[in-house]
Amino acid sequence: MLALNDDLLQTMQGVTLAGTVRIGAPQNFAALLPDVLRRFAALYPRTQIELRIEGAAR
Repeated sequence: MLALNDDLLQTMQGVTLAGTVRIGAPQNFAALLPDVLRRFAALYPRTQIELRIEGAAR
């Protein structure tokens, strides 16, 4: 998983992202998202984030 993350980061460097990012997450992860999404928005200001939080993961 970490190797895939590193590959993605290397691929994305220097790329200007724009558009909508849609994320769905269970309530269990909702508390983690504000910091991550804030950093993402700072890195890619031309993106719009749509977030949907639903019931807890089982």
